[in-house]
Amino acid sequence: MISFLDRLRKSRSIFRKIDRNVYLFFQSAVLSSVSLGIFNVVFNLYVLSVGISESGLGIVVGAGPLATALVAIPVSLVAERLGYKRSLAIILTITGLTQFARVITREVPVMIVAAFIGGLGSAGEFVVRTPFLADNTAGFATTIAFSMNQVLTNVAMSIGNMLGGHLPNFTTLRQKGVTSAYRFTLVFASLLSLLAVAPILLMKDSSAQRRDKVDPAPYLWGIDKVTKQLALISLFRGLTVGFASPFLNVYFVTYLGAQREFFSAVKALAIIPIMVGVSLGPIVAKRLGHVRALTLIRSITPVPLIALAVTKNVFVAATAEWMFRGLSMMETPLSFSLSMQMGTKEMRPAIAAWLHVTFVLGNAIAAPVVGRFLARGDYGVMFALAAISIGAASLLNHVMFSKQSRDWEES
Repeated sequence: MISFLDRLRKSRSIFRKIDRNVYLFFQSAVLSSVSLGIFNVVFNLYVLSVGISESGLGIVVGAGPLATALVAIPVSLVAERLGYKRSLAIILTITGLTQFARVITREVPVMIVAAFIGGLGSAGEFVVRTPFLADNTAGFATTIAFSMNQVLTNVAMSIGNMLGGHLPNFTTLRQKGVTSAYRFTLVFASLLSLLAVAPILLMKDSSAQRRDKVDPAPYLWGIDKVTKQLALISLFRGLTVGFASPFLNVYFVTYLGAQREFFSAVKALAIIPIMVGVSLGPIVAKRLGHVRALTLIRSITPVPLIALAVTKNVFVAATAEWMFRGLSMMETPLSFSLSMQMGTKEMRPAIAAWLHVTFVLGNAIAAPVVGRFLARGDYGVMFALAAISIGAASLLNHVMFSKQSRDWEES
């Protein structure tokens, strides 16, 4: 009983160390995540409903990550000068406007341009979010903050998933046809993205968060060895997600023959394994250390991906997707936390930028590849490629960092 009370006191102490700006960021992230959850269920189906092919869908989906990869470094430099508050406000505004632009058209070129511009906005989201959370927390509170962010955003995304599955069923929308129902649902999601700007505007803007002189060296010619190694692993993580996730709704609805509502329920209920994974992540890292924990988690992740590749049963696929999602969310906050702890405060924005560049580059490479396979009816290949990619990330993590892991954990 005394041990439990001691742990409770320590937990309260950690939460008190988290800055008010972080909690405002969480509020914004919740609104953004509800919007993203709706888009994850509906957008691909909307694109196919207007007569665009799977190959065209792959190009549209890949345009945003490609733009993000191209401009993440200069956006990160600009964000350092603007500070977190201004950067996040601009990023979220661009995201909402470009989401809206993508759903009011039936033309592939317009969708691609809107997705590309949206990618410019999302380029700053990760490279700002990661050092923002690290700079506004300290010690183990950093890991807690990243884990809290994962839990909150995924709960919100689950709510968005359910809304995406059922909003198009409203009678007033269905009478106008499925395409119009999808469009109205996505417009609502775009408005939520714009609403996410409000909590950011309430943040306390500190001059310490802005730098009048930004050194580009850590981003370009001054990249250190650890940043390069982390970026390479992030590339394979990006390939994994790019192969396995963006077309999941098409896989369930078109290939397995599931109803949209069933898929939205699968996505929403994924919050259970996600929360289990996020909760277990810090415990596993405490026992094994971050490096060994990440190697272990990534070595297990191919199992559900292979199951998704070979099954034609919707319930087996749902179970495998839940397992994959739980493992992915167990790994993600540990990966962010370790990456930020490896670098100095001055290096964190550069590390975050390169992690994001390589991750979304993996997304951009994977999307058109998957689109071509889907156009030929080869739905299992994308999960096999994802399994190979995350396996490579696990191997690289072990080879590159296992010998130095003790020093990092102690520091």
